[in-house]
Amino acid sequence: LELNVVNAEQQMRQARLDMETATLELNTFIGQPQNESLRLDIPYDIPEFTIDTDVAIQQAKENRQQYLAFKR
Repeated sequence: LELNVVNAEQQMRQARLDMETATLELNTFIGQPQNESLRLDIPYDIPEFTIDTDVAIQQAKENRQQYLAFKR
């Protein structure tokens, strides 16, 4: 029983470290300062819309990292 408690505590510490790492990576990716907290809100009203497939493909190509690096 004690071993289970020790294992659970270790898993909780690891999960906290994983969360901190993921938070730092997300903040870096979105350009938010590391010392600012991040709050995510769940949208309750999601508008319906249609996407033009050709426009979506064109924008995806234009915003690909390899394409952007090649343009430079």
